[in-house]
Amino acid sequence: MAKGTLSPQTSLLLAYGLYLAHGGTPEDFDRFSQEDADIMLASYTAYRTFERVELIKGFAQVIAKMFGAEKR
Repeated sequence: MAKGTLSPQTSLLLAYGLYLAHGGTPEDFDRFSQEDADIMLASYTAYRTFERVELIKGFAQVIAKMFGAEKR
């Protein structure tokens, strides 16, 4: 298995947990395919990446203000 990839069973389990945590039901999850689970994980990962980038930008702005740098 390549670095950064999940087995189909692991990705399905992670997608299931995320689905339940966001209000899904076990009965409805049974209708999802492996591709659906992969799409859910990809979109969740992309969203978390976006959040981290925005957080880092915010930290950078605070640090710049602390040291008197002007916004460009």
